[in-house]
This record gives sequence, structure tokens and C-alpha cells, in this order.
Amino acid sequence: MTKSDKTKRVRVTDKITEKSIATWNPEQPVIITAGTGVGKSYFVKNVLYKYAKADNQKILMLIHRKLCVEQFRMEIEEDDKSDVIEIMTYQKLEKNEMYEIDLELSQYKYIVCDEFHYFISDASFNNTTDISFKKIIGMSNTIKIFMSATGENVEEYIQKIVKVKPINYKIPFDWSFIA
Repeated sequence: MTKSDKTKRVRVTDKITEKSIATWNPEQPVIITAGTGVGKSYFVKNVLYKYAKADNQKILMLIHRKLCVEQFRMEIEEDDKSDVIEIMTYQKLEKNEMYEIDLELSQYKYIVCDEFHYFISDASFNNTTDISFKKIIGMSNTIKIFMSATGENVEEYIQKIVKVKPINYKIPFDWSFIA
């Protein structure tokens, strides 16, 4: 067995395929729990992109930090994928909701909430995280995808308070790559 065989980590795309995506529906949020470096963003930029494009659909990717938005947007533009994927901060969504500016979220078949632990972790210093969460979870014709390594509290909230059982994909954490 080679060293690369021993350290092969399970990736998001090993668990979620186009067949999986075909089973998703707007009533049941999708939660992807996976550590750093196992392909959450890769899945969105490649597998979900290809699936959405073939179906002439759009993806909105919400990200919690402006610097991350800029980096991700640059990658999307370099890969020529801005025809399907739009990037926005949660804070922009919250601001527009507060000022009643319609972002026409219904144009998106998929809303991806990256680092969705944002809804709880940032709530101690940002009193508007609930605005974006309520808007997203209330979208009736949109498939909601929540991705994080640390989203257990939000997952519990979705199950106990929103009273919806999400579709869960849990990628095993593997720290063997840390020397």
C-alpha cells in the first residue's frame, strides 16, 4: 500500500452525485457536514454547477466574509461559471431584507449557505443573522444547501424549531494529513 492509498480522504463528491441531487426537494434542506479540504466548494463549483447548468437553473452562494466572497467570485469568473453561480454575503441579504429591497431570490433553484454556522456563531455580535436564515428557510421553491464543518447547532435548530428533517451528508473527519 502506498502512502497516497493510506491518506486518501473521503471527498464530498464521493458521497453526493448527480443522482443524489436529483432526489433533493425544496421542502427538505440539505446539510453537508465536512471538514476543511474535502471538497464542499469544489462540489458546488463543479458537480452542482454542471447539474444546474444542464437544467438551465441558477445557484446563489451565500458566504459570511467579504474576503471569502472576493476569492470565490474570482474563481467563478476565472472558470467562466458566473452564468450559473452568483456570490453574495449573508449581510447583503440581511440589509436588503431590512430595507425591503427585493433581490428576487426566486430566480435561484439552489441557495448554498457556506459556513452556515454563521447564523449562530455571528449572532453574538450581529443581531441580523436571523433575518437571512428566516428568508432562506422560508423559500418555498428553492433547494437549500447548508455546508459547514461546525453546523451542529443550526442543524439541531432546523430539526427542533423549524421542524424539518434535513437530508444529511456527513463526511468523516480525517486529520491524518496534519503532520
